[in-house]
Amino acid sequence: MMNNLPNGWEIAKLEDVVDILDSRRVPINSKERETRQGPIPYYGATGQVGWIDDFLFDAELVLLGEDGAPFFDSAKQKAYVIRGKSWVNNHAHVLRAKNGIPNAYIKYYLDIVDYHGFVSGTTRHKLNQAAMRQIPIPVAPLDQQKRIVAEIEKQFSRLDKAVANLKRVKANLKRYKAAVLKAAVEGKLGDSLREQWRATTLGAVASQIRNGFSRKPDADRGVRIFRISAVRPLKLHLNDVRYLSGRTSDYTDFLVSPGDILFTRYNGNRDLVGVCAVVPDQCPPTVHPDKLIRVKVPDTTFLPRMLAILASAGESRAFLETRIRTTAGQSGISGGDLKSMPVSVPPLTDQLRIVSEIERRLSLTEELEAQVDANLKRAERMRQSILGKAFSGGLGMDIVDMPTISRHPNSARAR
Repeated sequence: MMNNLPNGWEIAKLEDVVDILDSRRVPINSKERETRQGPIPYYGATGQVGWIDDFLFDAELVLLGEDGAPFFDSAKQKAYVIRGKSWVNNHAHVLRAKNGIPNAYIKYYLDIVDYHGFVSGTTRHKLNQAAMRQIPIPVAPLDQQKRIVAEIEKQFSRLDKAVANLKRVKANLKRYKAAVLKAAVEGKLGDSLREQWRATTLGAVASQIRNGFSRKPDADRGVRIFRISAVRPLKLHLNDVRYLSGRTSDYTDFLVSPGDILFTRYNGNRDLVGVCAVVPDQCPPTVHPDKLIRVKVPDTTFLPRMLAILASAGESRAFLETRIRTTAGQSGISGGDLKSMPVSVPPLTDQLRIVSEIERRLSLTEELEAQVDANLKRAERMRQSILGKAFSGGLGMDIVDMPTISRHPNSARAR
């Protein structure tokens, strides 16, 4: 980007084009802020982190993370513009553009700087002021700077609308999946009749409910062991694993088998506690860890996939949600909770029909979700491309229209 700049452009150090106001920052710890609540925004490395009763600045400024900012994540902003009264702590550098340069021009460029060589630290990256001052920035003539900012904001506005539409589609898919599962557990899919279902508990029908292997992964390769994040609602990510030393035969009692149902026992996200997925036929030998609970059911009377569906909605899921306990930021359930979970078991013929219909409908939503996720990632890349073109003189660049999601889940509406 720094080579072959357009005519009239020059390279300057950041310290030459901004006033650095770091000396006016004042950090206030959270305990003191609790006693000083007010209407003034209190800012940190990546944005507003609270409110306070007084201000240090009253101007339009650029804040650039000093530590804790996502310097090496190209999809995230490293700087942001604030306006009006504000208080800034010592985790953000405070900059004000000079010589008529728009603050937004500085902000947008700082979002695409290659911070390698400027940022120090390993576990927590830090951009100290001495290094920040040396960051090179391409400076266009003033009229072009304003055009660049206007063009970026026009393109970002279009991109933001496309992203918002994609997120709406994703939210609709989530609601549709919930509606399909609700219809299934209420006996409203196909020809199933709810009054023929047998009310019982999971403990009465399961042949096994047990916790997993308690030793932590200790090898870079070897015997596969699932991460807790491998289990998501009705989906087991087979490659989300770590490794144990030794041989597979050392872990015979903890190896999963096709048809096992894995429930999350603990998670930092309460919504992901007690969710479950079925181990598919193609799963390689893998150990289930202590934070997952393995359930086996006799598939001659209770299809594993049917149990997973029942546990994901309706009375079974509602029961588990009442049993979730949170301690030290971790939420969890126990094997005893699963044993007590009420389940209503349909006749086997109904189970076969329901599972087939659910898999047909959810396969459509998974296909659409994959399209949405791919386009959201594409939008992140396009945002960086827009900035790159803008600061290399590529004004007037066009955004390629985001692909249309042509199929809608309502085409398979739950009846």
